[in-house]
Amino acid sequence: MKELLRKSLHLLALLLFPLYEILGKAALMKLIFISLLISLLLEILRIKKGWLFGFEKLARENERKSPGAHIYFLSSSLLIISLFSKEIALASIISFALSDASASLIGRSMGKRRIFRKTLEGTLSYFIVSSLIISFFFPLWLSLLSSLLGSLLELFDVPPNDNFSTPLGVAVLLFIGNSFL
Repeated sequence: MKELLRKSLHLLALLLFPLYEILGKAALMKLIFISLLISLLLEILRIKKGWLFGFEKLARENERKSPGAHIYFLSSSLLIISLFSKEIALASIISFALSDASASLIGRSMGKRRIFRKTLEGTLSYFIVSSLIISFFFPLWLSLLSSLLGSLLELFDVPPNDNFSTPLGVAVLLFIGNSFL
């Protein structure tokens, strides 16, 4: 139940579509920056002072004394939106959020073959969902290639945190691949 609740928060990434259109890049970056600052303040209070704010209902064991995944995701989103085009930002952030949720839910419910701390079924789910989402923005070859990279980054849990490294890595590959179009 905790994981379902955690991953349902990933659906908030879908708000990027209308927010980017309505607010524009600069205002969206300010909104994410303010969200990040508030989140950092709450994280400091949680870690240093033990104030929980309901966080214990969502936290994984490894997040009890370290920043939550949302800090890395907000940081990555802010960086991606500031550095890349709207299409790259939307494709990389939304594909990560929904693919990560899918991988976790499928991996935990149906995963049988372990690969490191993940499952083959979850990784395949990540690849499929990511490919579908990115293909709305970019050609199929680039969608498949960037989804493969995202799947591998997620599988190997690249530091500092997959919520930072994976969407950023996908954005960089989309930028490079898009330069060949």
